Amino acid sequence: AGTSDGVYRLAADRWSVVGLLQQGVPYREIHRLTGVSVTTIGRVARYLGAGNGGYALAARRLAER
Repeated sequence: AGTSDGVYRLAADRWSVVGLLQQGVPYREIHRLTGVSVTTIGRVARYLGAGNGGYALAARRLAER
């Protein structure tokens, strides 16, 4: 269960920054608000901008609800 908990926590951390990035909140402010590392925030930002569209698609679907 420890490994799954870690995987879920990582996914939750990454997801927690998506909306803030889409709002244009600076990385350091996102770090202050969420505790997620600036490196992880940068990684998520890269995925949003140049990934396969998974984060953006999920965010759009949630916004439609």
